[in-house]
Amino acid sequence: MRLVKSLDEPVEVEFFVTRGLPTFDRFANALGALLREYERVSRGKFRLSVLDARRQDVRECAETFGLSPVTLGDEVGSVAARGYLGLAFRYRGEHAAIPEMNPQRRRGFEFWITNTIRELRDKADGRTRRIGVISGKQELSLSASLLVVAQSAPTVERIIEQAFPCYELE
Repeated sequence: MRLVKSLDEPVEVEFFVTRGLPTFDRFANALGALLREYERVSRGKFRLSVLDARRQDVRECAETFGLSPVTLGDEVGSVAARGYLGLAFRYRGEHAAIPEMNPQRRRGFEFWITNTIRELRDKADGRTRRIGVISGKQELSLSASLLVVAQSAPTVERIIEQAFPCYELE
């Protein structure tokens, strides 16, 4: 949470949630409390909006950020519906999303949220994170095509470059 205090400008966060099922309502309440804690400690650098995804205009907005509907069910699985449970972030003209969150996996959300904000800030500010890779120990190179199953697949090095553009392997 210290990261949000160090931002040059506020990060705008929209929490898209479809309410109405007990499991998701409890999860949304807990996640909302975590997000409000970010807002509280940020000194104005974290602005949260909670949006009811039962409304058509909110669903359309969620989809523009790349969020997709998930199947929502209750504890015994007797009720199922489609809805949204995700976050959209905006900072300095850049945007990112956590397109769907699973209430069954409640661990790691603070890391996921903070890391998304850091990657968004790095992208907006043109920052890169260097990662050192030790070599010369008779291992295969990350650029070796032998590390992936299909010969036409990209190398591990290329996968990392595409998925994590703010990281630089050295």
